[in-house]
Amino acid sequence: MLPRRAFWLANAGQMGVNPDQRIHEDARKLCELSADLGVGLLQASILFLTFAGVLWVLSNDFIFRIGDRDYTVPGFMVWAAVIYASTGSLLSYWIGRSLIGRNAERYAREADLRFSLVRVNEHVDDISLAAGEADEKRRIALHLGNVLAATRRIVRGHANLTWITSGFGWVTIVAPILVAAPLYFSGKVSFGGLMMAAGAFTQAQSSLRWFIDNFSSIADWRASLLRVANFRHALISTNEPRGFESRIVYTEGDPGAISMDNLEIISSANADMLKETNVVVNSGERVLILGAPGTGKTQLFRAMAGLWPWGAGHITRPMGEQIFYLPRGTPYLPRGTLREILAYPLKAESFGESTFTRALYRLGLERLVPLLDATHRWSGN
Repeated sequence: MLPRRAFWLANAGQMGVNPDQRIHEDARKLCELSADLGVGLLQASILFLTFAGVLWVLSNDFIFRIGDRDYTVPGFMVWAAVIYASTGSLLSYWIGRSLIGRNAERYAREADLRFSLVRVNEHVDDISLAAGEADEKRRIALHLGNVLAATRRIVRGHANLTWITSGFGWVTIVAPILVAAPLYFSGKVSFGGLMMAAGAFTQAQSSLRWFIDNFSSIADWRASLLRVANFRHALISTNEPRGFESRIVYTEGDPGAISMDNLEIISSANADMLKETNVVVNSGERVLILGAPGTGKTQLFRAMAGLWPWGAGHITRPMGEQIFYLPRGTPYLPRGTLREILAYPLKAESFGESTFTRALYRLGLERLVPLLDATHRWSGN
């Protein structure tokens, strides 16, 4: 809510679409997944350190022969467990890395669906009056279809990853015996020692399986992290939209008049210029602005308000006077008491009680005077 920051972010492309999803849902999911994965990683680390010592002692003097030479491999079963788990981790990453992008896409499509539902709820009167339910249903169905398509891609990714994780788990049943068998057949350990080594290998390897077992959650965590991190970077680093160097010059002049000289407005779509090189609008005058669709009439008002200062020319605004710009479409009325709505964006305490009452009487809305301290969605009244 820094001045103009939300406006510039909304016009910054895909990064500014549905920021509520990144602020709330993605940030919440990032915190929850970070806590769960962090605790699981700590437990797996403690488990591995505990049983790695047992495995090292049992296989510390393992010797294998190649030709006529003997080679000693200290901690043979520890290294076998690390290599075995690393192989499964690499396979899991190779198969499941696409889940990162698929999860990010799902979150974006869910945000689009949520926004469309909220928008319908806010404009339900207009939609009903225009009998536009069928068209809105088509739009919502389109967003829902995008969510379902993204979900199906995630399901396919999870199915492919499950083949690796489940298959790895099945092999793990016999892997400890196969790894410890050389110790038993070489006479290094008894059958009881073989079972002990196999059990310790299973425990150590299960702790090393943490990456394999949690890869889908890690992919989800990374997708949430990227969305939150990219949004945060955009907030702290983007003070203004980039790619525009030329600026409109703003000055303050005599009260009661606003003037524009050689005004040209540059946007990412095009560059538009007023036909009149010098325009002066005095207080109380009515001015009609004509232009073909897409010629930047909205950008003109944004430039006059200082929201879009990129272009060329000169705008002189009245000194000491505040200009009220009414946005096209339904005017924005924040949720709050009627007193706060009338004073927006200033504080209600800035005005006396009689000021609010007098304003409502002048507008013919004296029936609302008893509701000055009531909280409603006033945009629908």
